Amino acid sequence: MMMGRFEHEGLDVEFVDGYNAREENPVLENSIYIGDYGNLMSIRKVLADMVEHNVAQAVIFEDTVKLCPNFKTKLEELVLPDRWDMVYLGYLTPVFWSEYSDQLNRGKVLGTWSFIVTLEC
Repeated sequence: MMMGRFEHEGLDVEFVDGYNAREENPVLENSIYIGDYGNLMSIRKVLADMVEHNVAQAVIFEDTVKLCPNFKTKLEELVLPDRWDMVYLGYLTPVFWSEYSDQLNRGKVLGTWSFIVTLEC
């Protein structure tokens, strides 16, 4: 299902097998949920792959992402600051946000869904 949406948007994506925290049965501290831990470890796999293959930037999608219409066009039109490490492509809480530009806001993230990350991050 997601592959069809990526193809429709003209996005070249690589799927990564997620980390199954329930199978691995890690010892969790600080009240982290097992699903959140699995999500973080899956993202860590992608970041490690970026380092190993010297990938300068990547857009990381979670398996629950829902792309807006014309996602690729909007992504290409996005004007990023001169210096940045990570840009979330999702929702921000209205409590802790401020406008950075007409395209970007600074704020607290509600979930990750998708984000752009640099190798330097």
